[in-house]
Amino acid sequence: MVRLIPGMAGDHERTVTLPDGRILGYAEWGDPGGRPVLYFHGTPASRLDPVCFPDAPEQAGVRLISLDRPGMGLSSFQRRRTIAAWPDDVAALADTLGLERFGVVGWSGGGPYVLACAAALADRLTGAVSVAGVGRFDSPGSLEGMNPSERKLTRLCQTAPPLARVALGILFRVSRAKPDQAFKGFYNEVSESDQRVLDALPVQAKRMGWFVEAGRHGAKGAVQDYRALGDWGFALERAEMPVTLWQGDADQLVPMRHAEELAAAAPGATLRRCPGEGHLVMVSHATEILRAAGGG
Repeated sequence: MVRLIPGMAGDHERTVTLPDGRILGYAEWGDPGGRPVLYFHGTPASRLDPVCFPDAPEQAGVRLISLDRPGMGLSSFQRRRTIAAWPDDVAALADTLGLERFGVVGWSGGGPYVLACAAALADRLTGAVSVAGVGRFDSPGSLEGMNPSERKLTRLCQTAPPLARVALGILFRVSRAKPDQAFKGFYNEVSESDQRVLDALPVQAKRMGWFVEAGRHGAKGAVQDYRALGDWGFALERAEMPVTLWQGDADQLVPMRHAEELAAAAPGATLRRCPGEGHLVMVSHATEILRAAGGG
């Protein structure tokens, strides 16, 4: 059953109840009659990511359905979850919405979830695209090349979850109370090419709601999201269907080596290098990426 959330902007904020009783939250953008594409947000972020590229879904001719992962936004927390478990939630949502086939796109921390779907749901996918997707954090040197703040937070989530929950909780509260300050902090952490993209973002995106919503019920879900990036729970060799990995070589949050290692490990993966571009490749090329995922 689809349930609308009262009191929120528009009628695009919805939830479904999964077979195990958990709630899965999602939002929709674009053409309701367009080719369906399911979108997996970054870490930590939420179903509101597409406020950063709000016109692209309609331009691409897709119905973009953006999901909250467990413990973030409107979705219920799930203990000891793995990336490998995500395709079950995706399939359940698709079944509820009557979607026989659909595309998948994941940005940053959402990239591994695209590969999980490529391994488990290949017969239902029209296309699969991972954009600036992270590699496994349990591989040697996986944190090299990240900016200091992201490297520190990632390591803290892996080694000291209680401290990470405190740190992220403070960050969520500050971002909610002082979004301009939070946006400036993020701005200073990325490459010059990304800064130019940030300058052109819609005003709503600069209010940081896509980030703050990840901490709607505290930081536990976000910390779990980081921890899941260690052992993914499935072998990349199973991802045999075509998956395009978009990666900028100026990305200071997810280094190019992550995409290179994923492309070498996943049989169906193709690396698309974006010279001079950074982590916000998803924003710069949203229309093309969404169109490809939808099979257009």
